Amino acid sequence: MRRYWPKEDLMGCAVCDEAVRAAIREGNVLPMTDGAFLPQRAKDGSYTEGLCSVCRARGRTRALATLLTRSAPLIASDAPTLIASADEHQLPVYRRHFTNLTHISLYGNFGDPSCIMGVDLRDLSRFPDGHFTYFFAVCVLDYIPEALQVFSEAHRVLKRGGAAIFNLMPVRVGDFAQPVTIRSHNALKHEAYVPAMADGTTGIPDCRFDRRSLLNWMAEAGFDVDHFFIKDHLSELRFGFFTGRA
Repeated sequence: MRRYWPKEDLMGCAVCDEAVRAAIREGNVLPMTDGAFLPQRAKDGSYTEGLCSVCRARGRTRALATLLTRSAPLIASDAPTLIASADEHQLPVYRRHFTNLTHISLYGNFGDPSCIMGVDLRDLSRFPDGHFTYFFAVCVLDYIPEALQVFSEAHRVLKRGGAAIFNLMPVRVGDFAQPVTIRSHNALKHEAYVPAMADGTTGIPDCRFDRRSLLNWMAEAGFDVDHFFIKDHLSELRFGFFTGRA
């Protein structure tokens, strides 16, 4: 049985441990280390993405760090890059690979004084056409049912040949009968930066998306699309990325 508790000599993750990133760059298989993964239990008793016991980064961020580490030789680090709602663990990951960042969010600045708040991904009109080379949104589209509108705006602000990378939590994407289902309008209620509505809810949709519909919408917005998974070496969960080339 695998044990889960912190140890002083633990190997970290792709976010915090250079040895892990070196192994990823070299294509080595990363070992599972006892105690390196702190699981989180969902209400149904299943394990969710969990935390790195060294830096407390979540699975989504570890997957992002793995993706960028693998892609580093292909990245133009000084290219204009748009990132959405990057938390305190994601920001250092982006800054490790990109020097020309524009950070936006709808609510909260996530500890980044340079973050431009009040920006809805469905309306990026403050940015001109073809301005950015890269666009990243990790666990942001999860709460926006108008995904086609987001993809269209992302395509507009990207240069020709630019890349958009979207990640959604695994539970929010599947082979569903409906393109999108809204389960409630009270998502992110645990986040202090999200204001409450008059009725006590956040007003933020809790969405579930059909995987094929997301790919079709990206293609409709003008992207050459791809969908792949990054396996997290700590939790052994797979995190899906929807990518588009403008």
